Amino acid sequence: MNKIEQTIYNGWQTYQDKLIQALAPLTAEQLDLRPAPHLRSIREIAQHIIGARGRWFYRLMGEGGAQMEALGIWDRLGMHGLPTPEM
Repeated sequence: MNKIEQTIYNGWQTYQDKLIQALAPLTAEQLDLRPAPHLRSIREIAQHIIGARGRWFYRLMGEGGAQMEALGIWDRLGMHGLPTPEM
């Protein structure tokens, strides 16, 4: 891995750690809060982040295999409302 790739991976890990730190203490009710009725809930935003990252790793970078492929659909139609422990 070259220096640029290492910097990118380190940044992604830092981002991942901060995302976990922010979401872990939230209750199911807090995750379902919306700033307005027509906007996404905290849970839906988190699912979108997870899904997008899964797609980036699996489709664009060819990394992660079936597990990353599965994460890539978390924010797609019908996937809303995943239980809190899965997040």
